[in-house]
Amino acid sequence: MLLKAAEAIYNKAVPEPEKLWERAGAEGKLYLPGRYTGETEMDDGQLIRQTGETWLPDFNLSVDRCEDTNYREVCDDNGNIASKVYDFVFTLSDRVDRRARLVLPCTGVEDLESTPVGTCGTAFTTTIDGYAGMRSLSLSQAANMPVIQVGCEYSGPGSDVMDILSVAKKSPQIAMTKSVQAELAIINHIIERFGLSRQIVPHGDSRGGISAVGQAALADAKDFVDLTVPYMDPKAVVIHDRVTFDQVPKALEWLVREITLGSVVLSKVLSEGDCKGIASTLSTNPRCLTGTMAGILPALLSGEAGRFTDALHPEQYGCVVAYGEDRLYDSGNWEAGLSRHPNVVIKEVKKGLHMHLMAKESTSQQVNRISEVVPHIMNDSLGKAALCGAVHCSEEELERQYAAAA
Repeated sequence: MLLKAAEAIYNKAVPEPEKLWERAGAEGKLYLPGRYTGETEMDDGQLIRQTGETWLPDFNLSVDRCEDTNYREVCDDNGNIASKVYDFVFTLSDRVDRRARLVLPCTGVEDLESTPVGTCGTAFTTTIDGYAGMRSLSLSQAANMPVIQVGCEYSGPGSDVMDILSVAKKSPQIAMTKSVQAELAIINHIIERFGLSRQIVPHGDSRGGISAVGQAALADAKDFVDLTVPYMDPKAVVIHDRVTFDQVPKALEWLVREITLGSVVLSKVLSEGDCKGIASTLSTNPRCLTGTMAGILPALLSGEAGRFTDALHPEQYGCVVAYGEDRLYDSGNWEAGLSRHPNVVIKEVKKGLHMHLMAKESTSQQVNRISEVVPHIMNDSLGKAALCGAVHCSEEELERQYAAAA
């Protein structure tokens, strides 16, 4: 009896994506042109994939207010300004605030209007500071590209008791699809304000990796932000499909495993980098943590990533990095969802834990991949050969991944 009651509570808190979208206030549909809509197997065994128009829910989000909160300049070893960093707090039409940051490179960039913009959301319980902020600086300088970060719901200032209670009450209205649309609305606002390219390169880890796939799926939706995604680079992807009640013990096992074994990885990360900078990675904002646990966690468990992979454009280019020892990486579902896309490489780090997303080698590899892809985007020469060269994958391996879904 108690088990059934617990399952009923869980199913209400963590519904199927369609029910979550309804709870989150979906107001219509965003139509996505030229997506996969079905498959037909011919008599000779050949699989024909049809394309047409599909959709994801529309939350009708727009920027209500943008507050400039900070500006700083980052200098290189010679004292020259290498990057300009702008911080903002955005409030959208859903009355939810989110931090955001723009990193502009100051050297080696001839034309910002034609240079793709790196974009990323945040990982679970993290901020745009710390690890993510340092990666944005590295990426901006290595690839000579602007980078826009968008924080999660309720990442703005404020922590009084009434505010936290209000956040707790509204947090069940969070959905990953809604988060992605908020990110894209903020990204579009910054791009228009600073005159940047309308080509974006979504990247990120964990929750941020899922939102990167979501940005790739939704950026060119009709009557939305009119952005294009020539390449995506999500890392440490997790939870493709909904975590059911009977799978909760597996999620708890993952937590224990990451706390114990992951602490070894974190110690190595701290020994390799800026301890003070990395320390600001995790959010300590009570209202942000309230929204994270009461809203973002159920949204992640609901498994909207599977809807995003279904909605990717057939010709989408990208590299998706997964960690084989990450128990929340449901490999079969991710492989099935992505292997229909012939230009998306799945790279699995067999012995990697989820915490390896912060490893110095992991970050440098991601920065290098994007840095190698950007010139091809700018020259309109991104094809299979260029993709495989950047992500260190043979074209034969890529073909095998695609054929596995047939």
